[in-house]
Parts: sequence; structure tokens; C-alpha cells
Amino acid sequence: MRTSSQPRMFWTLTTVLGVALTLSGSILWFLQSDTNTKGTPQVVTKTIPLDGIQNISIQTDVPDVIILPNSSSQIQIRYTTYSNQAQEKLEYQLNDDQILLEVQEKAHLSANLPNYTSTKKAQLEIKLPITMKQLEVRSTTGNITFQDAPWHITNANLRSIDGTVTAKGISANSLKVYTVTGKQSLSRVKLSDELDLSSSNGELEISEVTAKKISAKTVSGNMNFQHIDAKLQADTTNGTIQPIYFQKIHDGSSISSLNGDIEVIFSSEIPHMTIEARTTSGMLQSDFPDYEVKEKSEKHHFYYIGSPSKAPKLQIVTTSGNLYLHYPNENGSH
Repeated sequence: MRTSSQPRMFWTLTTVLGVALTLSGSILWFLQSDTNTKGTPQVVTKTIPLDGIQNISIQTDVPDVIILPNSSSQIQIRYTTYSNQAQEKLEYQLNDDQILLEVQEKAHLSANLPNYTSTKKAQLEIKLPITMKQLEVRSTTGNITFQDAPWHITNANLRSIDGTVTAKGISANSLKVYTVTGKQSLSRVKLSDELDLSSSNGELEISEVTAKKISAKTVSGNMNFQHIDAKLQADTTNGTIQPIYFQKIHDGSSISSLNGDIEVIFSSEIPHMTIEARTTSGMLQSDFPDYEVKEKSEKHHFYYIGSPSKAPKLQIVTTSGNLYLHYPNENGSH
């Protein structure tokens, strides 16, 4: 026998089901109105004349940002995306002598809805003049990649939270690179002033860099420097610094860590240098062929190579990490 509560329960369930179906349909409509559910990428292109403007700022959250050289005085953009609102998200503004380009892939999506583009990767290709005064590229999660070219930039600032920053062939006055977890990979970079590198957990991989000064800081990110010619100040809390290959020593250079190991390789062509190496609880090893050492303690040494009066000084200090100091072998590596 049916009780009086059964009809009420039936209508309650029917109402809840109807509301759920309506909400599901609304969510699907929202997503379909913004994304290409067939998986076919859309390509949006735009050309922006610069009219002499050489200060360029780019802000984006597109997963891949590729900077390409352009022989003409204009910005050419190729934006490959799966969003049906791509044209609306490609904007630029002129402020005095600066142009600001914004491409926000996810800005229109609700934070509570799944991000369709996370599985279908968008790409932003930007052709820029190889000569600029100021360049700033900021990405929240995407990679920033400079195609290898003879770039001439007065001051450049590259920032990404999780993405990898890759740059080759840049000549500039100063270059700043900032990441949180993203890797930094720089090669064949020539600066008249400073290279400033900063990351929390990202790895710093640097090769063939000439600068007046290199400042590198990480919390737990590792550092790998090859063939550098600059005054170096490298500091990490928990990351390892190995190896660092010095082509030339600049006076006042320093390398320090709290817990990470430090390995340094010196070019055999360096005629004079003074090295202070100190560890609190780690191990200290060196295999220099010809040097004079002044042992202040078992874990605190001064090494003199060549003439002390001509020798630039390098300080290497760690608290708990080990120190390894090497000359390369006959084939140039250790």
C-alpha cells in the first residue's frame, strides 16, 4: 500500500533531477560557446605597426610563447588556440612610447569550471624586431622561448611562474629572468652590465655567458654554469651548484650554499687566482696540479695559483654541503 509520503518523495526527486539536468546543460553550453569541442585549432593573426616604438611589454597565460626575429619594424602575431573567443582575447594598448600586448587564454573562464585548453595546448608566436630598447615578457604558467637570433636589446625582463625560459644569442645591457618552479636555460648571452637570475625551485642552466656581473639566487633549485666570464655571485639554500666551469675569474666573485654541494671547475688557462674555500660540516676536496695552500683549518683553505699580487679572488662557502675544486683533464672536462 502506497503511503502519503511516497508522492512527495517522487516529485522531490523529479525536481532535483530536472534542476541537475538544467545546470548540466547550462555548463555544457558555456563551455561549448567558448571552446572548439571538435578539437580543431583556430589560428588568429595580427600585425601591429610600431611606428618607432621600441618599448614592448607582453603579458600572457598561453602555455607556449615563442619569440621570433622580425626584419621589419612591426609586431606579427600568430595565435593558435582552441577557444572560439580567440580574437577577443588578443588585445594591445599604446601608452606614450610603450606598446602593451595582452593575450589571456583563460581570463574568460570561470575558476570553478574545467579548463579545456589544459589538454589542448595553445601557442603564441610573436615576431619582434631584433633591436629594441625595452622588452618585458610576463607569463603566468607558460614557457617563454627565444629563437636563436642576433637579438640586440637594451634591457630585457623575462618572468614565468611555472614555465621554462629559454634564450639564445641575446646581446643586451642587462637581462633579468625570474621563475618560481620553471627552469631557466640561457646560452651565448653577452651583456655589458648585469645578468640577474632568480628562482625558487627552478633549475638554472647557463652556458657561454659574458657579463659584467651575474647574480643567481635559488631556494632549492640547482645551478649548472658552463664557460662564464663575469663576476659571479651565486647563492642557494638547498640546491646544488655543480658544476660551475670558470673560463675566467673576476675579483670579488662568491659562491655559497646552506646545504647543497658545490663543484667548481677552473680553466687551465687561468694564470692567476686566489680561492678561499670553507665548509662547516661538509667535505673539502681539491686536485689542483700546482698551487700553494694555506690551511687555516681542516675545512678552511686558501689556494694561491700564479702570482698572489695579480690574482683575482673567489670565495666558496657552504654550511653542510661538500666542496669539490678541479682542473679539467686533457680533453677539457673533469
